[in-house]
Amino acid sequence: WGAIARLEDLGRLSRDRARTPRESLRLLESQPGDHRLFHALTGIFERVWYGYRAASRADWAGAKELLEKIGCLGASTAPTANS
Repeated sequence: WGAIARLEDLGRLSRDRARTPRESLRLLESQPGDHRLFHALTGIFERVWYGYRAASRADWAGAKELLEKIGCLGASTAPTANS
């Protein structure tokens, strides 16, 4: 929901708490960048939550990276002088 709230704050989705993440994903089809990121995040969520699979380190790392790209989390790696 953090990603959905962020996309709502940015005006890329209208606010609607009755909408599911999958429905939000469909609404992002006209926005390829947001759709790609949210599609990947939704996939991780669905495999773990609905698939009753334990979240692996790779699941968490992937979700964390996607949340950073969407703007929900600050970058976990500090920038360097050459970045």
